[in-house]
Amino acid sequence: MITSDIIALLVLGILSIVAFLFWQHYLEKRLNNEHLPARRRLPPPIMRLSLWTRANGRFAVMQLIAFLNWCSFMSYNFWVQLFYQDYLRLSPVQTMLRLLPMFITGVVWYVVLSSSPTRPHQAAIHIDEQQRHRRTRGWEGGRRILDV
Repeated sequence: MITSDIIALLVLGILSIVAFLFWQHYLEKRLNNEHLPARRRLPPPIMRLSLWTRANGRFAVMQLIAFLNWCSFMSYNFWVQLFYQDYLRLSPVQTMLRLLPMFITGVVWYVVLSSSPTRPHQAAIHIDEQQRHRRTRGWEGGRRILDV
C-alpha cells in the first residue's frame, strides 16, 4: 500500500538527485574558470559531468549497458532465491549452497582477469601511442622526432 510518506520520500529523493547534479555542474564550471581568486575556489566535483559526453556519448552508453547488466544479475539473484525458498521450500542454507558455485566462479574470474599480464585496454593505449609517435613530425619536447 502506498502512503503519503513513501511518495514524499520518493519526490525528496528525486529532487536531491537533481540538486546534486546541478551542484556538480556548478563546481565543474567554477573549476574551469581561471579568473577566480584562489581563496574563492571550491573543491573539485566528485565526477565531472562532461565525462558523460566523451566520444559523442559512447561513454554514457557503455555505462548504461554495464548498469543494465548489473540490474539483470541482481534481479536474477533475487528471483532465484525466492524460487528456491518459496517454491521448492528449501532452507536459507540449502539455497546458499546452490548459489555458492556462482560466487566462487565470480571470485576465480576476478582473480584471473585482474592478474592478467596483458590487459586489453592497456594494449590499446600502447598501440595508439606508438601510432601517434610514428605520425609526429618536427620538434616535440625539445627534441627532434623522426618518422620510423
